Amino acid sequence: MTSPRRAPADLRKRGGFRGADDSTASLILGQFFVGGFFLFIVAFFLALGAAEEYDGATSFVGASIIAVVLSVVSMITALVIGLPLRLVSALRARWLAHGEITVVGVVVGLGACIVSVVLAGGSGGAALPWWAFVVAWSVLTFSVAHFVWPGRRPQGDRREQPNNGPAA
Repeated sequence: MTSPRRAPADLRKRGGFRGADDSTASLILGQFFVGGFFLFIVAFFLALGAAEEYDGATSFVGASIIAVVLSVVSMITALVIGLPLRLVSALRARWLAHGEITVVGVVVGLGACIVSVVLAGGSGGAALPWWAFVVAWSVLTFSVAHFVWPGRRPQGDRREQPNNGPAA
């Protein structure tokens, strides 16, 4: 792990480099397994949904292999790409303050994956190009890999609605 003492002095002075301590490593590892399991379940059902015919145990084995490979490769890629979110304090604070982005990303990504598999399946062939699924899966994977549950805003942070006076 990188020690904060090895960070450039200007980053340490501004508090811009968090460093990878034990809590960050355990958070990344825990999120890798929990997020990877979620992506495995999604990929498994998407693989079964995309299959043109069902032939028993072979379909389950094939869907399982596809799901494991897709979820592991996707989670590793998303964690590496999103590493600055975890190591740079300013980015991390902004990401943690806006947890609703990850919830929206999971919902939109999952919905787009389902739509792309449903539209691509069936007798009509591929209605959407393959890149639509790749983009939807990427949004889902990044959002799951860096998922933050949105916190409740403090009482003093609530914005008052403008008072336009009585309705006439």
